[in-house]
Amino acid sequence: YIETGGGTVTWCIGHIMKSYTPEEYNPAWAKWNLDNLPMLIDEWKIKVEPDKAKQFKVIKELLANASEVVNAGDPGREGQLIVDEVLQFLKNKKPVKRVLLFSLDAKYIQNAFTQLQDNAKFFPLYEAAVCRG
Repeated sequence: YIETGGGTVTWCIGHIMKSYTPEEYNPAWAKWNLDNLPMLIDEWKIKVEPDKAKQFKVIKELLANASEVVNAGDPGREGQLIVDEVLQFLKNKKPVKRVLLFSLDAKYIQNAFTQLQDNAKFFPLYEAAVCRG
């Protein structure tokens, strides 16, 4: 992470969370068998990617000390998903704002941070990414 005059910046290093595999829900689903259909799941589960656990721990610790969160993930459904699923997994209750960065030059970034929006407005993008997955 990086500490700045305006706060602390960290990153999710891509998809930091992953879905459970079928056999993690039910050992019988480890091998394809027509008799196991339908495969119905009451609650979709995610977990931390093992090779990203160190960065997840950093995010968890920073979130514990934050007063608010600014989601600066990539614009679009996958960027929304990556950040939102971490915040949901950690049961975040702190305010979350969304900044949309379509360019990375300093002037554009400064302007974008003057136009923060409520992250909840982008929930449909998160849902679209979950459905795609």
